[in-house]
Amino acid sequence: MAQLVDWRFAQSTAALLGKTGPNCSLDQASEAVAQLRELAALSAKHVCDVTELAQGIGGIGGMALPSARVVDRRDWVAINAAGFQAVIEPVLLRHAASGPISTRARVVTSAATGVQLGAVLGFVSSRVLGQYETFSTSPGQLLLVAPNIMAAEQKLDVDSRDFRLWVCLHEVTHQVQFTMVPWLRGYFMSELEALLELRSPLDLLRSPASRARLANLTALMTLLEGHAEYVMDAVGPNIVASVAQIRAKFDARRRAGNPVQRLLRYVLGIEHKLRQYVEGKRFVTEVVNAVGMSGFNVVWRDPDALPSRAELAQPLAWLNRVQPAGVAG
Repeated sequence: MAQLVDWRFAQSTAALLGKTGPNCSLDQASEAVAQLRELAALSAKHVCDVTELAQGIGGIGGMALPSARVVDRRDWVAINAAGFQAVIEPVLLRHAASGPISTRARVVTSAATGVQLGAVLGFVSSRVLGQYETFSTSPGQLLLVAPNIMAAEQKLDVDSRDFRLWVCLHEVTHQVQFTMVPWLRGYFMSELEALLELRSPLDLLRSPASRARLANLTALMTLLEGHAEYVMDAVGPNIVASVAQIRAKFDARRRAGNPVQRLLRYVLGIEHKLRQYVEGKRFVTEVVNAVGMSGFNVVWRDPDALPSRAELAQPLAWLNRVQPAGVAG
């Protein structure tokens, strides 16, 4: 039986459409790979110090985090295609089993879908700096895309070591989140899989439960990204000397782009993700300022302690719900 998505076609399309790497020698590339591995390991201590998650709710003490995987763009595409296949293919097969589809139609559909997915992966593969990939392994794996990090630091004209450490701090924060909070990956995957079972976007309009799941998933992603944004800046200039300069230039880069790039970012949901960074960081900052990091870490207690979409915009409402005594002063 033909696959419903031609995953090989997706990978080859992504490779064809993806950009080439930055201008650098083999020695420079090797040095960057080695340094990124070193800085990812160094980041773990700083992230745990800022977040207090090593001893926090659901924490697992001083357990060493798995090493980061430093990858190129093709590797990133292959890993994500495999992760998507593991999650999406079973759902598509269940949907296909409910109605007859001719073999020829399935082949054509799988090729077309493979091209579409490949185009998305190709576009993102030339821009993503790092990722905590949760689909293919448990609790996940940390990926750092070396050519994109090198290209970004060259374009921004910032100190390369500082920038690489800064990026590692963000991605290692996600690694700490999913490693130190045992229920997090299971909750994320269950909410995502429930949404994937929907046959069409119209099902969201028909099902209040599905709309609630989407809101929960959106709120969770906003929290996770905002928490990572907070941490990467909270380490301060003692750890990343040029952190203020990097943040200013990086935020300007996020906002920039020609009209076609901005349209693609909107269509692919990247603009929404950029707003998540801002909204989530604001929530974390306000809560930590009010009750400290230990008070904020109540958020990791269980799924019921996560902020809702409305509470992300009203941190005090979240605090009053989960720990009323914490905002008395």
